[in-house]
Amino acid sequence: MGLMTALAHVTIFCFAASYALALAFEILNLFRPRLIVRVLANVLTGSAPAYPGSLLATNLKVSGVPVFSAGDFEGQGAEQIVVSDSSAPSYRKLVVRDGKLAGVVLAGDTTDALWYLELIRSGAEITARRPTLAFGRAYSEAA
Repeated sequence: MGLMTALAHVTIFCFAASYALALAFEILNLFRPRLIVRVLANVLTGSAPAYPGSLLATNLKVSGVPVFSAGDFEGQGAEQIVVSDSSAPSYRKLVVRDGKLAGVVLAGDTTDALWYLELIRSGAEITARRPTLAFGRAYSEAA
């Protein structure tokens, strides 16, 4: 057996071994035993948590204008805070319910979108910062 034949066998073996290893990792990722065991344990003990629902959030551009909305932005039966600035075209509508931010709509300036989203998700009390909330994170936290 020549040197070239031996190298060809080594190359084929390495190629097959790498594919076998990749296949094994893919199979392990499919089954995720810890997740299956955790879900099964929750179901068997009756402590399966209820699905809390999803928080809808949308970030897009309409005719080149950034728009962001999250949560209950219609705000029926809740306090609505609306700030509009025509000099720097921007619009902010915040929906406050029970001292917590329930929804938001931003058009034009969406730099604070993720901050508002976190306030909605966390259910943080906003009563103390309510007067400055519509002016964004930097102003609200500095006040």
